[in-house]
Amino acid sequence: MNCDIDGQKRTIKCLSLNVCGLVTKQNCPEFISILNNFDIITFQETKTDILDHIELDHFKLYFKHATKCKSGGLCVAIKHYLVPYVSMIKTDCDLVVWFSLSCSFTCKGDVLFDAIYLPPKNSKYALEDPFVVLQKDIDMLCKSYSHMCCLGDFNSRIRNLQGYIEPDCEIFSEIQLNELYNDLNADVTHFDTTHICKQRSHTDLVVNNYGYRFIDF
Repeated sequence: MNCDIDGQKRTIKCLSLNVCGLVTKQNCPEFISILNNFDIITFQETKTDILDHIELDHFKLYFKHATKCKSGGLCVAIKHYLVPYVSMIKTDCDLVVWFSLSCSFTCKGDVLFDAIYLPPKNSKYALEDPFVVLQKDIDMLCKSYSHMCCLGDFNSRIRNLQGYIEPDCEIFSEIQLNELYNDLNADVTHFDTTHICKQRSHTDLVVNNYGYRFIDF
């Protein structure tokens, strides 16, 4: 993300990382060295509670500890220079931490961010349909923001599933929805005009239930 601060152009770099326990990682020099290359970081599976003391140089940390036991957990790390432009957003959803980056920094409108962790479908901590829960939060929040960025671990395996829909011109013409077709087609052709490959290439050869749900989501 390219932004403007004090009249200078700056690129914001984001990282999303499943750390499988943050307490021990904070003492690893190689881990800290990687983090310092980024401005906004979301950690999943922090496995922390209110008794844990964690500090990362150059970052302010915002935690959402797991409520049932010391498993799961989320943390958002924001570089200190960005903190004045960040607002944390509270909701009742335990799966996500919401925050926004102010338009006074982005110059492109307020940007909504989320840090998400979905426990695996067969986990005893999994919800019956976590995507419905997330969608309720999104429906409530996104209308107030110009852009949205999802970060996190959805435990969704999608192989090379198609993440877009090619609208059929003949069908839309028959039901006299040409204007809607033009809007949908413009979204798809945007990939071509910006030279983004539409075909997904993935080393993971498995699709799971959450993978199909994620693509629909």
